[in-house]
Amino acid sequence: MSVADLGVPLYAVVRTTGNMVFAAGGGGGSATGVPNTIAACSLSSSGRISLDSLTSTHPHAVMTLAAAPTAGVLLAAEEEAIGVYDIAHLLPKGTLAGAPARAAAAPAAAAPAASSPSTSKASSASASTSTEPATAASGASDESDAPKNASDGDDAAPGTALGLTKIAEWKADLSKDEPRVRKVVVADAARLVATTGSEGRIRVWKLEHPEYTRVHTLTGHTGVVRDLAFNMYASRIASVSQQDGTLKIWNVSMGSLIRSVAVETVAAAIEGALDSGPMSAVRSAVGGSPGRAKAGSKSRLSFRTVFYNRSSNRQCLILGLTGKIAGASEPSSHVAVIDAETGAVVTTLKVADEPMTAMAYADDGSLLGIATGERVYIVQVSASPSGLLRLAHFVSVTPHPLLVTSLAFSSNNSHVLTVSVDRTLVATRITGSSRSLFLVIALFLATAALYYYFVLA
Repeated sequence: MSVADLGVPLYAVVRTTGNMVFAAGGGGGSATGVPNTIAACSLSSSGRISLDSLTSTHPHAVMTLAAAPTAGVLLAAEEEAIGVYDIAHLLPKGTLAGAPARAAAAPAAAAPAASSPSTSKASSASASTSTEPATAASGASDESDAPKNASDGDDAAPGTALGLTKIAEWKADLSKDEPRVRKVVVADAARLVATTGSEGRIRVWKLEHPEYTRVHTLTGHTGVVRDLAFNMYASRIASVSQQDGTLKIWNVSMGSLIRSVAVETVAAAIEGALDSGPMSAVRSAVGGSPGRAKAGSKSRLSFRTVFYNRSSNRQCLILGLTGKIAGASEPSSHVAVIDAETGAVVTTLKVADEPMTAMAYADDGSLLGIATGERVYIVQVSASPSGLLRLAHFVSVTPHPLLVTSLAFSSNNSHVLTVSVDRTLVATRITGSSRSLFLVIALFLATAALYYYFVLA
């Protein structure tokens, strides 16, 4: 385990090409004395974290990050706007795919002309971004590396490893009642970005520096959109709202709603699987059908997060849900797989008897990470012959003493990266003995399934 103390409560972490890791958070800046920052870190193949820089995001603490490596930028939700930071100099050569050349050290251009209703142009940002000293963020464990660079203040040259350069501030045109960007997701290969605010609308943009052209505004949710995700081909967007209790699937090119699934449908399937007993979980894990959904569900579950599958061509959605199952006194966390083409619940898996705080999906689609408080559960994801997804418990780790707020996987899935309100970024190894544990669990599930079908059935 490698630990980096970044000195501020952390709320978001994202890994990009070449195992560059960005973590963001803060405590209110001048109002509290706790700065708001984005940390740029390097992750070695052995899981050692090296802090490269701390960049101020004053006056806002960033709660959401999204990376677009082919465009060489990092997008940070900063209240009513999206900060666009140049990360091209931190990425391996060949990462950028035809991105426009950027002279990081050049003075910012004059403010662009007023945008039309369908186009939002990036407002200019100063060429030099304020950078916090990195000395307070030294490693908190024996495996952590000392910071590579430390800035002397606001005089750091832009485009160097001393700090990120904010090249634009993209106004997202949100509700005047509560102008806050709540989520930013990127379809990197397609250069598409989707944002959502506090009023339930989803805006889809074409990522073209320095102009960000709005493609569509998707309306249909009646509550705040908690999370959203592109599919592998950037042809669909899935969005979830815990306030209106729906999962919605959208056609990106047409800007139209395809399907809506109520949380009650998923909750009933979860209840049915639990009511069917332990063997139902075994059948679910090896590809059998879940228990029958019962009518009149009284569960109080809410959608927390959503991902499109990445491990097969069959379009499936992976949902994270948390809340109280009917009859339960305490909230629990569950994962459900939904066939995106039909809206049917394929399988469910109970993760823990604690509320879910964060979830992440590995790039290759083989692992899910689910945080519940200070503990992280790793779930194995595989595809059945028909292309539908199967879930099975893998291993759990406890990387923090306090609440885990966000997580991500290393490029080879050997480590899970977590951030917490305890101010640390942690890389925890999940291979080796953990992989052996998974093999034992998989063997047990397969044996139990064979015993059930050939002996008890």
